Amino acid sequence: HDGRVAGTPKAASLKKALGIDPRVPLMHALAVRRQVLLVRETEDWWELLFPHALLENLVYGERGVALFQRHPKGLPLTHRWRIEDAGRIATDGENQERWRV
Repeated sequence: HDGRVAGTPKAASLKKALGIDPRVPLMHALAVRRQVLLVRETEDWWELLFPHALLENLVYGERGVALFQRHPKGLPLTHRWRIEDAGRIATDGENQERWRV
């Protein structure tokens, strides 16, 4: 995890460790193998190598975690917010997390 080492030598080192042909681009090889890598760049920095070709196979879900309310006078800022329960938008009458200012 030496931050002074440039990208090309790092990729070559990874390819050698993983048994990847040095002539094949690293991201292409990872996509073919359906792999991602978490690489330690420096003492405090990690980088996730995720080939774009894998995005079409990615299974994911979405859920709301907070509800934000606009400022009542139309100012471009949040007036108040609250945490939502399991991604469900609740009405103000329900027993939910209190609004935070």
